Amino acid sequence: MPQEVKEERLDRLMELQEQISLELQEQKIGRTLRVVCDSEDEDFYVCRSEFDSPEVDPEILVSKAGAPCPLDRGKFYDVTVREAYPFELIAEIAQDSGTTVFRSPSLPLPARISGCSATTARPVCAVSTASWPYPG
Repeated sequence: MPQEVKEERLDRLMELQEQISLELQEQKIGRTLRVVCDSEDEDFYVCRSEFDSPEVDPEILVSKAGAPCPLDRGKFYDVTVREAYPFELIAEIAQDSGTTVFRSPSLPLPARISGCSATTARPVCAVSTASWPYPG
């Protein structure tokens, strides 16, 4: 089979996959998801849902400008999806969830974000360990 035919078929297949991915992603708009923060770039925290694998599944981007506090890498947060693209979602910290932060029981005690101080240049989260569901 000529290389040109192979490339044309691959292009059509990739276009179809992108369309399918976008349709699935759009179904998540308005939903609240539990995500883990993997990294950050200049404008966004790069997260993934608790069901997704890094570098394989779509990323969930949380705007730094809209986050009530800096997000910590490796911690879980509840976010609400606002926009969908074929291979990424745009989300914001869920306002009605109390933004609970969870850690593995094998790690030091987790915290519950109870608010941020707007008096500092970079918001500082007020932290409490009272909401941890596991005995310590």
